[in-house]
Amino acid sequence: MDLKERMSGRLSKARIEELCEEIRGNVSCQECLFDLTDDADRRIAYNAFWVLSRLVAVGNFWIITKRDILIDRVMAEQTDGIRRLILAVLLHLPFDKAHLRSDFVDFCLEKIPLNRETCAVRVYCLRLAFEQCKFYPELLQELQAVLAMIDGEPLPAGLYAARADIKKKWKRYQNC
Repeated sequence: MDLKERMSGRLSKARIEELCEEIRGNVSCQECLFDLTDDADRRIAYNAFWVLSRLVAVGNFWIITKRDILIDRVMAEQTDGIRRLILAVLLHLPFDKAHLRSDFVDFCLEKIPLNRETCAVRVYCLRLAFEQCKFYPELLQELQAVLAMIDGEPLPAGLYAARADIKKKWKRYQNC
């Protein structure tokens, strides 16, 4: 059975882990998996991103060469579940000063205060915004302004915790 067929049905967490073990270290399978994230069948694309998010979580940084493609996709994605999984993949990748994409920073900053977005998307955007903004004081000021917009609002527990975590990181980063 080929990888596309295996991605076409419902996948359990155990099956995801099994697929990760098979794909880990196999560059051609990794490329095939990445190609499936753009499949016309949204179930296959979702499952491929789910496997990819688990694969990247355990340190497979081969995906770093695809960062710009993933950023373009997340900004265009309309399906919340896929958007969340792409953000999860991006969160596992390192961001540095040399590879700042202002359009992606803006995307993240715009999503944080939007109540219509899911908690997971807002949390991932907050974390990604900080990872990109921390290199530039003016961008940190923009992030601070966004956080001030949500201060005093009732926040989902996940967003509340992420905001507190970012504030701690911010203090540590400033003390370096």
